Amino acid sequence: MDNMPTAITPDEPILAFFQETKNGDLLKQVARSNVSTTGGGARDLRIRPATPYWERLAQFFPHAVSNRERTGIIYTELNPTIQNETISLWDETAARPGEIRIATIHLIAGWQIDQHMFNNETNQGYLIFYLLTLDKSRNVWARVMSTRHLNQNRADFVGFVKMVIQAKTSEKETARGIFDFSNGQHYR
Repeated sequence: MDNMPTAITPDEPILAFFQETKNGDLLKQVARSNVSTTGGGARDLRIRPATPYWERLAQFFPHAVSNRERTGIIYTELNPTIQNETISLWDETAARPGEIRIATIHLIAGWQIDQHMFNNETNQGYLIFYLLTLDKSRNVWARVMSTRHLNQNRADFVGFVKMVIQAKTSEKETARGIFDFSNGQHYR
């Protein structure tokens, strides 16, 4: 019995991707467009610039489907259960150069955000982030992170997130970055 595999649970993080959640992103949870005249169905998290994110996010989506699409299993810890979903990462297109997308984010249980909670946090001046962590077992975990509790994380990660937030030049700009826990390197 000692050789039986254990349940998948979060392990020590080695890499993290975070992106500020905007009010329009909450509509993606119900597969609605932020702008009704464009139709419905906006469900992707858009990331600009494509470089350097494509190469670094490929670690979270390790299976190449084509030269433009990669997939990976995203886990969410929902005590007492673990939920998972296969999600795609799409490279830039001719129609949207310089932009990559994490597709069908409404399927990622760890990124479901209650509108009331979102409004409460943002009205108090906190930011909410989508967070993916790649752990040392090579599993990817999704959750949301509020700057209210940011200081509960490792100091160098906290410093980087704060730097990214402070570097924003307008409220329309989205704070995002990748942090490597193994060596403290970061990218934005």
